[in-house]
Amino acid sequence: MRDSLSPREREVFDAVFKNPDATVSEVIADIDGAPSASAVRTMLKRLVGKQLISETRRDEYISYRVRLNCAEIVDDCLHRLTDVLFAGSRTAAVNALLEMDGPLTDGEWREIESLIENLRQSGNAS
Repeated sequence: MRDSLSPREREVFDAVFKNPDATVSEVIADIDGAPSASAVRTMLKRLVGKQLISETRRDEYISYRVRLNCAEIVDDCLHRLTDVLFAGSRTAAVNALLEMDGPLTDGEWREIESLIENLRQSGNAS
């Protein structure tokens, strides 16, 4: 899905994802070194044409919302992140997450252990 987007289109898509019902000015505010409002509108129209976002016309403005469900977007982003930063290694990606922002609390460890055990029992982990 997102592989078909240019880097700038991906930034615009991400800005809309973070802010449902985003306006052009909100998208611009979310992008470092954002292009002009005209360029952002053009990219938003392309994303609408690719059926990745939808637009809703309001009285004085147009708002944009991602059309895909969150699970699809998360799956796509995690695959891309794992491929690019961790050479496809899920183990390395999980290790990086576990080491991020200092030690985990006992509650976080229990939650992770429970998630792993549930995956094992459901057959999603071998």
